[in-house]
Amino acid sequence: MLHNEIIPEEIKLDEHFKRASFAERSERDRNFYEKKYLVTDYQHSLTSDRAFINSLVKKYNLTGDRNFLDLGCGTGWYTSLLAELGFKVIGLDFSKTGITKAKKRYGDKILWVVGDAINMPFNSEKKFDTIFCCDFPPFNLVDDIPQAKEIANKLFKYLNKNGIFIFIWSSRLSGKREGDSVIIEYTRGQVRKIFSDLGEILGDIYTTNRQLFPILRGSALNRFITWLTSTAVKIHRRSVRIVCVVKKI
Repeated sequence: MLHNEIIPEEIKLDEHFKRASFAERSERDRNFYEKKYLVTDYQHSLTSDRAFINSLVKKYNLTGDRNFLDLGCGTGWYTSLLAELGFKVIGLDFSKTGITKAKKRYGDKILWVVGDAINMPFNSEKKFDTIFCCDFPPFNLVDDIPQAKEIANKLFKYLNKNGIFIFIWSSRLSGKREGDSVIIEYTRGQVRKIFSDLGEILGDIYTTNRQLFPILRGSALNRFITWLTSTAVKIHRRSVRIVCVVKKI
């Protein structure tokens, strides 16, 4: 069978997953993405995603002299959009396949690194002004908020003082795994518990949809849109996007 005919099997919340250690879960996750990136990537929209990134940068006043780490960059989509704005960006992912595709697609002007984000392949003095963390898989591989806080604490060690951590999560806001899915449908309250001890949450924790950004721009991140999208998800059961931006103090 050719590699482009391989369909990766989704990781399920079965008894093996429940019994597995974090290291074992991580290895299953790594194998899944190696296969996935051979055949496909996640859906992207240039118009919506570019407007989303531009809006984040303007709303949180992220100036062009900041360096960025795109954590779990996959095949480099958001990394490339950040680089478009003139930021010095490193894209890091544990998938060799993902990083190979990113290099081929977006070139060597961005530094692409294969590595484990929980134990980053940088020396202890390496720090970043901004870490961009979108749907980062390890937050699915733990079972409770204290474990998620441990992961967040490890990531924050790579931030400079007053550095910015951008956490983005796609969620149905139920606060749990649903059915046999390993995806944790975090609530805003759970996200607040994960990050509130690590720094200052800027503004609020918002829910939104990326399709709103070409029209509303930065206004797609406000309390009314949060109320609207949080209410709508209870009806249509489609994921919304949680955005939490934390300043390390």
